[in-house]
Amino acid sequence: MLLARLLIRFQQDVGSVEEVGLLCAHESAVSPEQLSEMQVMAGLAKSLLPPALSEAYTIQQLVHYLCIFKCNNYNICNEDMVSIGIGLYPAASVFNHSCRPNVGVVFSGRSVMLKALRPLQKGEELCISYIELGRNRASRRKDLKEGFNFDCECSLCSDGTLDSALSVDHTKHEALMNQLEALTEQALSLKQNSELKKSLEMFLKIAKQLREISPPIGYELLSTYDSIVQLSLQLQDWTTAKEYLILSTPICEKIYADISPNLGLHYYTLGKLSWFMEDDQRAYQYLLKAHNILDKIYPSTSNRLQTLNNLLNEVQAYRKKTINQSG
Repeated sequence: MLLARLLIRFQQDVGSVEEVGLLCAHESAVSPEQLSEMQVMAGLAKSLLPPALSEAYTIQQLVHYLCIFKCNNYNICNEDMVSIGIGLYPAASVFNHSCRPNVGVVFSGRSVMLKALRPLQKGEELCISYIELGRNRASRRKDLKEGFNFDCECSLCSDGTLDSALSVDHTKHEALMNQLEALTEQALSLKQNSELKKSLEMFLKIAKQLREISPPIGYELLSTYDSIVQLSLQLQDWTTAKEYLILSTPICEKIYADISPNLGLHYYTLGKLSWFMEDDQRAYQYLLKAHNILDKIYPSTSNRLQTLNNLLNEVQAYRKKTINQSG
């Protein structure tokens, strides 16, 4: 358990106690239900500690640390941005959240790195994103409130203009959106039960209906398109996967920063699939875009970056050979 491990580290490194103690806890925002759960977890942590160390902390103190963890834990992601664990990084936790971040978080093993997502101005506050950004304001705020105990008032959420332009008008289309949300739950349930083909068919129907009421570049479309791509790849339906990767590209370009792991990996997947389907022109176009982003973010030792560079070199060599032969 992370709490017990951290308390043992406190015993070995007094400085780490001060580092963690300075982090925000937002304890007053914790609901009674969450507080009750934390008290149970604190009791479990005490039972896992050596007796002398357990007696050094009260349940209330441990609940306070749990609140700190809740607000400051990082999802440790692999190079494909898939969460593989959680960790506490006090130095990195001093960065505030923004739904329009200027700094990205990348992991190399268990080490965390912070990378600028665009050119920075002198005196500009450095902000990261605590959550996945490919969703509308209501969904982002809900996740931040439940996961980090605060109401987001970043520039994107406070303004709301861009979000409105990228979202379905739920007031105008309330009945249909409720229906589509129910269908989405059914499609996800089918996926969890390994009924992938039926799930894909349902998501394709959802996408068709969404396109009738959504802006061409919209959050709801991106979420649905992403589900279609993942299912198509699992079913080896390359044509459908490529089609919906292309459809989601302008949405990703609008939502994510110019230098973002999410956008770079999107380009990489589209380029790799295009190469597999013998579309060398599109493969080169998107692999080059992926390289221009991920080369700025990932360390040179990254397996993903090395694989990307090898694939890009292969495509370049093929295109050069083809041009020479045609000439």
